[in-house]
Amino acid sequence: GGAGFSVLKPLVAMLKWPDGTARRRSCAILLCLAAQSMLVAERLTRTRALKPVSSILVEFPDDPDICAYAKQAARALATARARDGIGDAGRLAKDVENFTLAKHRGLGGGQAQ
Repeated sequence: GGAGFSVLKPLVAMLKWPDGTARRRSCAILLCLAAQSMLVAERLTRTRALKPVSSILVEFPDDPDICAYAKQAARALATARARDGIGDAGRLAKDVENFTLAKHRGLGGGQAQ
């Protein structure tokens, strides 16, 4: 569905704002939560959700909160894939997380559970 993505678009645009990290940071968290809830509601396709979530991790590689939210969104993504009948959710969650974390280096170690 393209409807879900149009909701994320303004948030993605706001991430590009230069005016201060605090606003961009809140925006990144909102974006993760929005992607996650739309995946759960089946309003957003997996590939469309993966891109903004990955880009957030690239923008904020050292922010533990944002990384935790992004991992949560990645798990929702894996669940969506499993729901579509592609493999088992546990393995997929790992795949998605690895894909997302591979977008930048030096993040490993922080176990946000």
